[in-house]
Amino acid sequence: MTNLHDLIDALRAGKVWEPTFQRTLKAAFPAQHSWLLGEAADAVCFDMGDVEGVPKLNIITDLFRMPYPVTWFEGQNKDGLLGMLACEVGDGVLNVAVLNKRLGLAWQLVCVVEVFADETSDLRCRGLAMVAGDEKENDAAHVYAAHAANLLARFVMALNCTNTKRIEHAAPKFLNSKRVAKGRQPLFSYWTLHLPGAAANDGPPLGGTHASPRLHLRRGHIRQYAAGKYTWVEACVVGSKQAGMVVKDYALGA
Repeated sequence: MTNLHDLIDALRAGKVWEPTFQRTLKAAFPAQHSWLLGEAADAVCFDMGDVEGVPKLNIITDLFRMPYPVTWFEGQNKDGLLGMLACEVGDGVLNVAVLNKRLGLAWQLVCVVEVFADETSDLRCRGLAMVAGDEKENDAAHVYAAHAANLLARFVMALNCTNTKRIEHAAPKFLNSKRVAKGRQPLFSYWTLHLPGAAANDGPPLGGTHASPRLHLRRGHIRQYAAGKYTWVEACVVGSKQAGMVVKDYALGA
């Protein structure tokens, strides 16, 4: 279950905080408060799971396409909940509200950023709503938002591979009827991404003169197999045990 319903209820109650936790979002950034409340009601939700385990991927512009015009992405990190409301504004540009609910205490808007992939396929993140006059807070918020936007991009690219599956989880009708009767936001249906199992692409030798590599872990990655067609290759162990073993550490990156 995603928690967009909880965010909407908090927005309506004026209990979402601005980046410094000094004032509520409604008091500090009323335009962003109204925008969030209006867009969130129409969002399609995706549960990203544990975002600490999202693999590092290079940006592939062909795959950086939102599944819906307004999409809520939610994941768990070491601090609690990370939420991103992504809204298409045209020409491959998104407005992304980055929020968190640390330790289950209260929702905080980190900032609203403009996200796009440039001509070199690098992901760009420009701040739209930051803390006026506080450069240190702005820098910290921008770093956090840039990392969140990169996680979003990696998830979306995997989502758009031809061999991955989206599974919808319907909202519970009985529970929603009770929530509506109490004047609360109904729970949202949500989708999860399911990756294929380990790829069997490293079978026995088929001839040739290339020596077998040493045994190593190949991390999950995206492979292009035709123009505009990409497939997800799950992490797997490849190579020859007889040739030795290579130990690798893969950093998640920003």
